[in-house]
This record gives sequence, C-alpha cells and structure tokens, in this order.
Amino acid sequence: MNMQKKAVVVKTRKTVSGDYVELFQYYVPYLLGGSSKNGSSSGKLKSEQKIFEERILSERLSARRAKNQLERLILCNIGQYHTSDKFLTVTFAENIQDREIANYLFMKFIQRLRYHFGTFEYLAVPELQNRGAIHYHILLFGLPFISKDHLADIWKHGYIKINAVERYYNLAHYIAKYINKDFETGRKKAQKRYMSSRGLKKPIIEYNIDLEVEKQNGIILYEDTFDTEHAGVIRLIKLKREPTHQIVNSQKHEKI
Repeated sequence: MNMQKKAVVVKTRKTVSGDYVELFQYYVPYLLGGSSKNGSSSGKLKSEQKIFEERILSERLSARRAKNQLERLILCNIGQYHTSDKFLTVTFAENIQDREIANYLFMKFIQRLRYHFGTFEYLAVPELQNRGAIHYHILLFGLPFISKDHLADIWKHGYIKINAVERYYNLAHYIAKYINKDFETGRKKAQKRYMSSRGLKKPIIEYNIDLEVEKQNGIILYEDTFDTEHAGVIRLIKLKREPTHQIVNSQKHEKI
C-alpha cells in the first residue's frame, strides 16, 4: 500500500518598498511517500469549461501580481526625487481605442518630455473611458516644474490634468486599482498592464528573516493569516517605518 503523509515547509520573506515593509510567512504543504497515478489526481482530460475557468483564474492571479508590483514600485519611488512628484492624466481628443496605437503615441510623448526636460522616471496605467477611448494615469518622478499649458502643448492629443502628489500610500492603491479593470479594457494577452521607465527604484527582497524581530522595526498596519489555493497558508504583516526621505522642492500644483 502506497502511503502518503503531509508535511509543511515554513518560509519567510521581507519586501521593502520605500517606507513600507511586507513580511510573509508561508506554510507550504507537500506529500511524502508516493504520488497519484500518472502524476495527476485524474486520468481524464480536462473539459473545455475547466480549461476556461483555469484561464480566467490565471488572468486574475496575474492581474493581482501586477497590481501588487505596481503599488510597490510607487511606494519605492514616491518622494525620492529632488522635485515634487506629479500625478498626470492625459486623454485623446480622438476616439483612439487601439492600445498599440495609444501606447505608441504615449511613448512619443515621453520622448518629447525628455527632449525638453532631461531624464525623469514614470509609471503609467492605461484605462478606457466610457466612450471607449484610452487614457493614461501617470506618475512622474524627478520631472522639473512645468506649466499645464506647456505640458498640454507637448502632449498635443487632448485634455490633460496634473496635480502634485501628497497622499503617498493611498495614491499607490488608487492608481494600482485600474489594473483590476483589465477584463473590461480589451487588453491583449501580450500587452503589459502598466508601463514604466527602467530607472525606477525597485523593492528590496530578503528571505529567511525572523518575523518577530522584524515586527519591532515599524508600526503594524495590517496582520492576518489566510489560506490560498496555490500557495497554501500565508501569514502577512504590513509595517510602516519612519520616513527615510524628504522632498526638497515643493511645486505649485493642486493637491489631489
């Protein structure tokens, strides 16, 4: 008789995104002493419905990962540059609904900005308006002060709105939430959920850390343990550390 026994592997991880820290503890079950026939729980072929459900689940998990990655990138870069960060929304006067065309025009806009103002970093999330046209929610880091009229001239495709950024953590969640609308935007599988520059500061990840020690190094914002279908039981703790940055130059744009 082929006996199987459950065991649990405990792993820990720390992800540092600016002043915010996420602590993970994974309780991953696995089997010892054998495996199921043919390496699967069933020798039957998957039904079309099952394949469809798995594809939808995979897309949702992918969207969730992208949302988390975007939030971490925002938290890593917000307030880290010599000028105030800017939150920009740009729209097309023309009803452009093709992402490839919209992304091409957006990147040309970034090139024109860099021609006039030099190096800066950005994060951008596309979204569909009610009429179907694509617009972009953009965070700009390290871009010098620019008047709204001048910025509109450089964009040249339609309406713009620009604000100085002050609500750091809430803004990360606010912008990342647009990724959850992928099922309505007609995004093709190969198209990215958000666009970003290469020079952005990245989260710092460490493994095999002592969670109880790490918990002492900040204010606990959230703590919970939950069960997931693909990763097993996870304990998650979110911390806020003392600010490590200070904005040097405050710009005269409206608050969000």
